[in-house]
Amino acid sequence: MRLWSVSTTLRNPERIRTFLKVLKELEGEVWNKGTQKKYQILLLQKKAYGINVPEFEKTLSKEHLEWLHSDSITYEQAEEILNAKNYEGGGEMRGRQSFNPLEKMGLAYIDAGKKIKITTFGETFLSENYDLGDIFFRSFLKWQYPNPDLNKYSAKDGYNIKPLIATFHLIKKINTLCAVKGVKEKGVSKIEFVGGSISPQLGFHPRNSSASAKIKVKGEVA
Repeated sequence: MRLWSVSTTLRNPERIRTFLKVLKELEGEVWNKGTQKKYQILLLQKKAYGINVPEFEKTLSKEHLEWLHSDSITYEQAEEILNAKNYEGGGEMRGRQSFNPLEKMGLAYIDAGKKIKITTFGETFLSENYDLGDIFFRSFLKWQYPNPDLNKYSAKDGYNIKPLIATFHLIKKINTLCAVKGVKEKGVSKIEFVGGSISPQLGFHPRNSSASAKIKVKGEVA
């Protein structure tokens, strides 16, 4: 069983649009180690990454901290800060990690020519009239396993599911069984959903969902 996870790079969903705006500046360029590192440097320069993050700032020198918190930071200064972090895999590795959630959500991709492209969906997100809730809802409706970009969820391991839709089915099943037992429909609580207890119940595996829903209901309404 694996958890349904977008990425830990972006812990605040509102930052995704900022990351996408920075990537837009590189659209059409070849996605290689050079542009991957460049992307991460730009994120630092635009104060979209690292700033006010204790884990990031605690290893920086006083001078680098002053640059990071100044009104403006040059590309060269941002590059020096990134190099000073001495990440395993280099700055390009961080650039790939920052790109991953955008690709997973269907906002951007690398085309056959290895060039950076923003999807039509991504352009909608960049428009002035975007709706953050709608963006996430539309993205997660299409989220599926297996996914060609995620080799951890392969078809050979039995993955054949759209997690959000499966979650809806689980909620419906729980409520149906509650109604049969004549008790209040319970659905799935925020604690269960956010805390991850829905994962072992559902397992994100089609052959487990129905049985697990029954087990949950038996435990709560018996």
